[in-house]
Amino acid sequence: MAQFLELRKEYQGLNKDLHIDYNTLPQTLHDGDDITFLIIGAGHAGLLAAVRLIDAGFSANDMVIVDKAGDFGGTWYWNRFPGPTCDIEGYIYLPLLEELGYMPKHRYSNGHEIREHSQKIAQKWKLKGQFGTTVMSQEWSEEEARWRVSMVQDRDQSQLQVRAQFVFCAPGVFPTPHIPRLAGLDDFRRERHVLHTARWDYAFTGGSQETPTLQNLRDKTVGIIGTGATSIQAVPWLAKYSKHLYVFQRTPSYVGPRKQELTDRETWAKVTERPGWQKTRQENYNAIMAGEPAEEDLVNDGWTATRAFAGVTGSTVKGIITEKQIPSHVEDLNRLDMDRTNYVRGHIEMQVEDKATAERLKPWYSSWCKRPTFHDDYLVSFNRPNVTLINTDGKGVERITEDGIVANGGQDYALDVLIFSTGYACDGGSPADRADMRVIGRNGKSLQKKWNSGDFGTLHGVASHGFPNYFFFTMANTVATSNQTYALDVGATHCAHIIAEAMRRTSNDKKTVVEVSRDAEEAWGSEVATRAGWFAGLATCTPSFISQEGNAFRKTPEQGLRAARMAAWGKGASSYQKRLQHYRADGRLEGISSREVEDDTTGTPASVRVYWLSLVYASLDD
Repeated sequence: MAQFLELRKEYQGLNKDLHIDYNTLPQTLHDGDDITFLIIGAGHAGLLAAVRLIDAGFSANDMVIVDKAGDFGGTWYWNRFPGPTCDIEGYIYLPLLEELGYMPKHRYSNGHEIREHSQKIAQKWKLKGQFGTTVMSQEWSEEEARWRVSMVQDRDQSQLQVRAQFVFCAPGVFPTPHIPRLAGLDDFRRERHVLHTARWDYAFTGGSQETPTLQNLRDKTVGIIGTGATSIQAVPWLAKYSKHLYVFQRTPSYVGPRKQELTDRETWAKVTERPGWQKTRQENYNAIMAGEPAEEDLVNDGWTATRAFAGVTGSTVKGIITEKQIPSHVEDLNRLDMDRTNYVRGHIEMQVEDKATAERLKPWYSSWCKRPTFHDDYLVSFNRPNVTLINTDGKGVERITEDGIVANGGQDYALDVLIFSTGYACDGGSPADRADMRVIGRNGKSLQKKWNSGDFGTLHGVASHGFPNYFFFTMANTVATSNQTYALDVGATHCAHIIAEAMRRTSNDKKTVVEVSRDAEEAWGSEVATRAGWFAGLATCTPSFISQEGNAFRKTPEQGLRAARMAAWGKGASSYQKRLQHYRADGRLEGISSREVEDDTTGTPASVRVYWLSLVYASLDD
């Protein structure tokens, strides 16, 4: 968006991988390789895609995971700022805990444990990675029934081209850090230090993620821009070690208590006492968050107390919200929100000694507008004499000079160090946009163009007509949830089933092509649009990644109709999962075709044998 700059495109120096060791990276792929599964992204999305493919009967030897990073971990490979901890309970967030038999160290897992957990998944399932490699483009070859994938190896900028039968685009929700577009940044960078929390430089600050003793900041005046989920974790450490810390706030966050706990054996035995415990706990969390019936609240934390966050995630409690019902629906959400938001504002007032500062830290908006945060040390940091809150009343900072920041009508704040805690690009673009790569399907069709036009469509949010053997993870047409790992697992399981079942119905696995029909994605888009009224409360929100920095509802009527077809599933995570489960159990793979490319020894283009799996509403025996 115009008000932000993506670090991968501008200020690439701030986007540098400070952790990679190119000399130790394995060369898993070689120019000209032909592989069955290429998975783009080594975070939870990519790992779950691989594991669920293995569960469906495929071999780890037939898949390679590609990532620009130097190892598995995804967002948690990059998130090494001081103090990162997942705000979702680790027992439901860390994937495949039951399969690994792993007990998290804390109830809310810290960043390096999550990164190590990703590496353990890769080790257990013998997954192969091609790291330090950027995927530039994928182009479908109809004749070969393969994706031609072009990559660049970052160590020496050498080109690498392979062919893949199937591609999983799994770059994650937050692959691209961004910073606000501010005049004067180059002037400041010439003499002083700038970093982004997603690319933390411990060589400059001192310490490490495991031991964030930031001793090199003791004589530094530090400014941090942003007060979201990352900043509230980094600020306590910066406050402890900086000579002085200025916290520049555009919009305050709801900051509730975290109540972190060590995981003891007794607690863990209770949590894991029944087989299938993790899925049960995740689905109980989904039900509680959606306001749906549940015998008990198994997680029972600040998230499950924030019931109005259902305004983001969807629910079955009301059915379809029509245009006429929207005003009363939003009123209901506001009533549901009142107790929790009042509680958190009261908590802020109790924690912060200076009343004026406490008032500036109190949010006024609905809790579904910006991801709520939970921390036990952030608020009390403002009681320290070396910490100053600079509240900009929603305007943000004005500009940067060679000496510091200008905000609030021309006030100067001299800094030695500037830290951007400003999050990630969240423009709602296509999976290809998120990974900054070209995806060209059949007949030269661009996935980006399809996504951003009236031609948009997916089946279940995981595949699109015109892009055979191409699967992706996105929030459009799938499910929005605070526990993204759950949504990724649901999608990975679904995609693996589709591929395995399609291959079962053809005679040669290596020549199978799977594609959704245009009619199927039209039907699914209509169902999504019908349920999009649930999300009407987002139109009241301040700029944040949830509202795409306020752009989600700045649309013409025509754009609004298209946005409704691109929405998440308005009935929530439980409903979406059950819908996909029912689809698989039905057995017909309605709206999906499987075709087999045959060798042609005459030298003419390959012929194709087509199996339409349930586009005809008849049993397979007819």
